[in-house]
Amino acid sequence: MEHLSRQEELFRKYLANQCSEEELKELFRYLSDQDFHPAAENSLKNLWDKVEHHTGLSESASEKLFARAMRTTASDIEKGKIKNNFRLLLLIAATFTGILILTGVVYFFLLSQEMTQINTTYGETQKIILPDSSVVTLNANSSIQYRDWDKKEREVWLTGEAFFDITKNPLQGGPKFIVHTEGLDVEVLGTRFNVRNRHNATEVVLNSGKLRLNFDGDQEIFMEPGDMVAYSLTNNLLDRKKVNPETYTSWRNKILVFEESRLDEIGAVLHDNYGYVLTFQDPEIAKFRFTTKLSANEIDLLFPMLEESFNLKIIQNDKHITMEKAP
Repeated sequence: MEHLSRQEELFRKYLANQCSEEELKELFRYLSDQDFHPAAENSLKNLWDKVEHHTGLSESASEKLFARAMRTTASDIEKGKIKNNFRLLLLIAATFTGILILTGVVYFFLLSQEMTQINTTYGETQKIILPDSSVVTLNANSSIQYRDWDKKEREVWLTGEAFFDITKNPLQGGPKFIVHTEGLDVEVLGTRFNVRNRHNATEVVLNSGKLRLNFDGDQEIFMEPGDMVAYSLTNNLLDRKKVNPETYTSWRNKILVFEESRLDEIGAVLHDNYGYVLTFQDPEIAKFRFTTKLSANEIDLLFPMLEESFNLKIIQNDKHITMEKAP
């Protein structure tokens, strides 16, 4: 048991980028052990149990994901797909940090020197030029990561929301562009689209071009312009409908557009992108629907509008907003 505790300590320190040179050598020696997989599974399961609450998944769903991850790891080792300790370490790291492995499709954030990571804070957007000259506009409170690309890959990992304007690959049969999100991969062929990945759900809106979505291991959907596909990882539900893409991408111009949106949906957008916290004293208030268009610099004007439209009493303390029915 003491040996397993040391394993856990090394794994934790590796993920936090706190391993010394000697500790890294110790961890790689451990990964080189031919008995690694049987000995490590209990250790990894302990770690998985401690972090699974961050994923928002049920206990049964978490158990299934862990079992599938371990089967994938064991299978890849046996088949010789993992031929060096570094790749094995990345796979194991992805397994126990609560980032999900779905039938061999790995969604994870690689904390290594090979990755470029760009983050935005509340209220901030940032335009990014990728190595192939594709342009990404990263929304507030979001993160994107990518490696130094070569001829074999064009991949990014997204948490939060971003708009993509992808250049076509000039090489026939060259690498496709793939956006990895939690539970869903977006495969691109020269197109413009928006991806929102928050709260264990991914929403994709296609402005132009064509997309292929890969999810749940072996399922796929082809999207046409004007399509919106929303996939919930928590309950494995998928919804598809036609929308006006500009409504979902107006944030790029610092414009907020809500069309018959519930107040709790408006609250989620304000929280995710600007750090507001909305509290509804009566659950019925959250269900009220509202339509408006306003500048992101004028968010505080929204609350008097809601107060008048629905006869509410709204108390604002900085970014903490409490709504109740007026007496």
